[in-house]
Amino acid sequence: MYRASLHHEIAYFSYDDDHQYHRDERSLRYYYPPRLGADLSKGFDTFKQLDDTADDHLDSLLKTIMALEGETGTKCEADIITWRGMMTKIMAAPFDNMGGNGFIEENREHKLEQRRYQHNQSSQPGAPSQDLMSYWGTFSIVTINKTVLNGHIGYKFETLSLLPAPWDPTSREYIESREDEIVNNHAQYCSIVKTGIGKAKMILGGEVDAGEFFSFDP
Repeated sequence: MYRASLHHEIAYFSYDDDHQYHRDERSLRYYYPPRLGADLSKGFDTFKQLDDTADDHLDSLLKTIMALEGETGTKCEADIITWRGMMTKIMAAPFDNMGGNGFIEENREHKLEQRRYQHNQSSQPGAPSQDLMSYWGTFSIVTINKTVLNGHIGYKFETLSLLPAPWDPTSREYIESREDEIVNNHAQYCSIVKTGIGKAKMILGGEVDAGEFFSFDP
């Protein structure tokens, strides 16, 4: 059995509201519970959605690592450098019971084609569109004991749940007006951590939605 190493953050970067790269934490947000009963459809018509048809590859991740090496004069030794999501796919592959063939490839053209196909599918009468459901981020999970868990992970829910600064310096007016904020998914905070499995050393990058008020340890 291979043991996973504890991870620790070595660097981070942000994309701003125009999705421009910055090697700082300007897009880090902090969690604060939203008001119960908020309308998850509100603001859908003004949603500033990121056009992610272009493939960013590992550019921002590698740019940040190179800058860190230049500052410290030390090479970031690793056997694998990739995004957290790709490593998740690799680690989950042995447990794939959905007919997978064990071959993993990030085929972006295929993903975009599937997205276009889903977008063009007609919704059932009275049912919300695929785009609106993505905006909500509503999900249901059936547990092993048949319990149904419902939740939200969408862009609107993030806007309702996050603050641009810790709770203490954030005004009550801002906290209570989050339902009226324009939803914008261009901004992202990405953490880069050093970790490992067995003898394999890894550097993984991944988006982090929020930190805690008193400290941040992704």
